Formats: sequence, structure tokens, C-alpha cells
Amino acid sequence: MSSSVINKLSYTTMAIPGITGGKAVRIASEYGYNGVDLRYAEENAEISGQSSIRDLKELKNICVNEGIEISSILSYLQFPYNHSNQPASIADIGQRILEIAALLGCNLVRVFLHCNKGNNNKILATAAEQINTILNPKQNGPEMLIQNHRMHCSVKQILELIEMSSNSRLGLVFSPDHCFCTGENYKMLANKLQKYSRQFYVADVIKNEREIDAHSVLPGKGQVPLKQAFQLIGGARFGGWVTFKWEKIWEPELEDYRLALPYFINHIETILASKLKT
Repeated sequence: MSSSVINKLSYTTMAIPGITGGKAVRIASEYGYNGVDLRYAEENAEISGQSSIRDLKELKNICVNEGIEISSILSYLQFPYNHSNQPASIADIGQRILEIAALLGCNLVRVFLHCNKGNNNKILATAAEQINTILNPKQNGPEMLIQNHRMHCSVKQILELIEMSSNSRLGLVFSPDHCFCTGENYKMLANKLQKYSRQFYVADVIKNEREIDAHSVLPGKGQVPLKQAFQLIGGARFGGWVTFKWEKIWEPELEDYRLALPYFINHIETILASKLKT
């Protein structure tokens, strides 16, 4: 498997609740991945605002020794940011996360957009302003990515926000399972998806026909058109990370990582093969 896509395979540590960053990196190496998505939070995460420089350097050394990249850092920073509910400013929190990412050699930080009620244009404008207080478009550094989510925001809303912000350091994590759950038609957005997608979040689900909720299954065993979604963002030309989304932290009944991680590696060619050869 020599494709540029296959050479950028990662998994999320939500597949293994309670794991340390160092252990997650070693597991990525053991199972044949190229990277791992870590989480940033003040509790129950691999990285926090209290992580010391020494701890972060030690984690970076493990990555170097194992030949593994930190594909992205999932933070729980939410936009629009509600200052009244938070003691620190948006700029302080955002800059701290970006500094940690840069120290670890990670170029992508994931944040959340809540745009599912009220005046969407106002919400997007506020979020764009807040994001631009953190990301200086004239400077280099890690990018921020927003993932579409059935409970929070659509692909269309994220793309509108990106273009509203005019910030080259803002991009998209494309999660087609959430589009499937909400019935969002993203095919008409193909050109913009190819332009702004930095990470393809691979998950499969079986949907409850009466709700937008669904339960996760191993890729290829559910209803999400993963091949078509991958083709839409460029197929073999896609240069971002292909990440296995296995959120056992929220769905403890899911298969153990010892089964799920090798399954994904063994079946990724089946899921994406016809597009990797184009």
C-alpha cells in the first residue's frame, strides 16, 4: 500500500479510553498506522493545559522513536465561544492549544462549531471573528479544523464559515457518517470539499429510521457510502489524513481496539481500493 493516502492513516484515541499519549503512539506503530489523533482536555485526555514542557517533549521523542505522527489534536474548544461561561479568553485558550500542537509537531487542531439553532448568519459571523483572533492568516502554524456533526453543524455551514473567515489556516474534517444521519446532500459541495478538507474521518453506522441517531459498526458493515464520499474529496489525490473514527469511549459496547484497529488496516483497501488506483 504505497498511496499517499494509505501513508497517512491514523486512529483516534477514543478507541482506547484511558490511554496515555505515549501508549497510543506505540499502539499506532504496533498496528501499522502512520499517525494517531490525540485529545486535549483538562480531564480524561492525553494532553491538557497543565501538560509540562518536559512531558510534551517526552511525548514528541516517543513519536520520533516510533516513526509516528500526531495527525491531529482534538480539543473541545467550541465556537461561538461563550465568554460568560469561561474564565479565560478565547485567545489565551486557543493560543495555548496551538502552542502545544506546534511543540509536538502537529499541524492540525480540531474544534467544534455549534450552529444548529437561532440566527445562523450571526452565529457564523461571531465564530469567524473569534477564530480570527486566534489564527493569524499572515503567520504560519497549525491549522484549525471543524468537523461536521449531526448535533452541531453541517458541512455546508462549515464551508460558509471558512469562506466568511477568509483564513487559510481554517479547514474541514469531513465525516460522512454525520451527513448520512442528517440526510445532508454534500455532493453539490464537491469542489469546496476538495478545497478545504484536511482530514477524512472514517466511520460507518446503521441508522435508526425514525431518528438522526445511529449506532456504530465496523467500516463496510453499515450504511454509509464511504467509497463515494472519499471519491468526492479527491480519491487518490486527497492529501490529508484518513482517520479511523472508533469512539469506544462513548459506545463501550463496540469491539475492542485489538480487533478494530487491525480490521480497519486490513479493510481500508476494500473500502477505498477502486479510488486509490485512479
